[in-house]
Amino acid sequence: MPRSSATLPSTRLLADRVAQRTLDVLRDSGTSANVSVIGLAPIASEIAQSLVAGFPREKVQAALERLTKADAIVASTPVYKAGISGLFKSFADLIDDDLLIAKPVILAATGGTARHAMVVDDQLRPLFAFLRAIPVPTSLYAAPEDWGSPELGKRITPRGDRTRIASAKRSHARHRR
Repeated sequence: MPRSSATLPSTRLLADRVAQRTLDVLRDSGTSANVSVIGLAPIASEIAQSLVAGFPREKVQAALERLTKADAIVASTPVYKAGISGLFKSFADLIDDDLLIAKPVILAATGGTARHAMVVDDQLRPLFAFLRAIPVPTSLYAAPEDWGSPELGKRITPRGDRTRIASAKRSHARHRR
């Protein structure tokens, strides 16, 4: 049963808002697009088993195949104790080094306080740089006080990043041929 937005975790809400804004921009530019969500909580045990076994289990392999087919990615994680979530990092450890080459990635995170805002650039950006993805220049972080502010909407996918996403998506599509 689908959850209402009132019961979704803030990290998922942020990812959904970023994805929707990006879809709107791509469609306005004449580029068709759709969204596929990879939730890690439902496959957490398979992620752990995959790490121990040294190869991806069935549900993890399916998630990795969805990443392979993606033209762009919104990577969003909660911040715990000044770091990205262990589940997010464990899944990232299962991504083949060549899987995300030249894929545009929007980096986003949520946390309990604004003090953790640098986690996105200190931990997510180097992770995706190592994977040779193309993180957009502007990352996004949302603390509880941001959710009631109209400024959060203005920070989601600024105009320059939208253009880069659209052009990177087209470039990545040509690269895959």
